[in-house]
Amino acid sequence: MTPSVSTKLLLWMDLCVHFNSMAYPFSATKLVTYNQCPQAYSFRYERGISLPGAFGSPDLGNALHQALAIAYRDWHYNDHKPDWEWFESCWSLCVAKLSERQIQDGRSILQGYYRDFVAPLAVMQRPLGIEAKIKATVQFENIEFSLNGRYDRLDNVNGKLELIDYKTTKTASTPESVDIQLGLYAIALQQVYQQSLKRVSLVSLRAGETLTFEVNEAHRQKVRSLHQ
Repeated sequence: MTPSVSTKLLLWMDLCVHFNSMAYPFSATKLVTYNQCPQAYSFRYERGISLPGAFGSPDLGNALHQALAIAYRDWHYNDHKPDWEWFESCWSLCVAKLSERQIQDGRSILQGYYRDFVAPLAVMQRPLGIEAKIKATVQFENIEFSLNGRYDRLDNVNGKLELIDYKTTKTASTPESVDIQLGLYAIALQQVYQQSLKRVSLVSLRAGETLTFEVNEAHRQKVRSLHQ
């Protein structure tokens, strides 16, 4: 029998073992994982058991994330956009833990990213945030929860926010419980930046594909109605 949302809320509280300013801490990823499958939550977050990623090892995926963070964070933005050599130099800073095969694979993946997402731009805009953590609060049944999350890149698009999440999967696919996840991040980012989240884009680095979700009030309302 599927537990009611209120029962799930109590179960989520049981998952939180630390208090922060009298708020129960959780992350959007953990909440969605537990909502989908408590056993998967137990394997991943309590026992530390995780499945290998699309690259067979987290090192290559981590290196790609680091290279992209450096490329956007350290570019001087005096020119319209960097050339491929800039991205390649950023990649060279992130390969210490990789095998020669992984270095070549990562360079090819990053070169595809540059070709698909940077080269077509007239101007590469400076992101509002890069590899940052966010912290906000939400209330369920008069209980305050501390929401902790992170993002890969946050852009300002005409006064509204676009969250970019790099994926190391072979293809971009729609996450389960995506409405809840979009709503949680919309609420959190509104509190932190006082701007509305317009869309979330999932970028599959290997496939060169982007899956974009427009965020609206219905997503925020989905979170607010969890206690009903």
